Amino acid sequence: MYFVYSLISLVGLTSLAASEDYCSNKCDNGEYHTLCKFEGTSPYCKNFHHFNEIHEKSEILRFHNQLRNSFAGARANSFHPPAANMMLMYWDAELEKSALRWAQQCTASLERDDCRDLRRFKVGQNIAVLKGNITTVGQASVRALLNQWFKQWVSMEVSLLNSYNSEGADVDELTQLLWASTIRVGCADVIYSNHNDDYMIRQLVCNYGPTGNVLGQSVYLKGKPCSACPLGTSCVLKRLENLCAGDIIEQTPPPHSD
Repeated sequence: MYFVYSLISLVGLTSLAASEDYCSNKCDNGEYHTLCKFEGTSPYCKNFHHFNEIHEKSEILRFHNQLRNSFAGARANSFHPPAANMMLMYWDAELEKSALRWAQQCTASLERDDCRDLRRFKVGQNIAVLKGNITTVGQASVRALLNQWFKQWVSMEVSLLNSYNSEGADVDELTQLLWASTIRVGCADVIYSNHNDDYMIRQLVCNYGPTGNVLGQSVYLKGKPCSACPLGTSCVLKRLENLCAGDIIEQTPPPHSD
């Protein structure tokens, strides 16, 4: 059941990427959308490679849902309460596309894309970076990058779950990953060399919709798992028993005004 559902959530949405004119509007900061501003891989990138295999995307999606399920059931650790409204995540081709375009700029840093929102929703973003020789970095599992975000749980205060704020410990990547109402994710895992060819850089960019980390809002509602699932969703997956799931089409968020 879980395998079938994860396959649907990963593959079924690839045909739903919105046809959008990314150059028709500017963001609030005056910038054009990344998919408008950049045409592809930057000419400054060296030895660029995109890990685009289906099993890679499946592993990324599996990590997100397993971690959300574990936190929702209060199994990840003994410090954080269970979640009553944690949603299942689905892979989103348009979010993957925009994440890749930012990764193609080879920033070699944790600097976030400053214009990435879509008509459907505002978009959150997580970035992880590994640096080293080709053997160490190139053969590393994508989980080595994802675990950079998971490890933030030791610094995440319980009070932050009730009302998110950007002050204090740096746990923004984990709170985005655990944001209960974020149901779509698309990521790009790339590798490239630095300008002097001294070392390799592995970079994972994940885009999320609707965005999490909204000031004053809760990361998730504390309570018995599945006790506050959104209307039309329920916990039906045996291996992800703490995640609310439903009809992905009905859950498509409405467009937000530009």
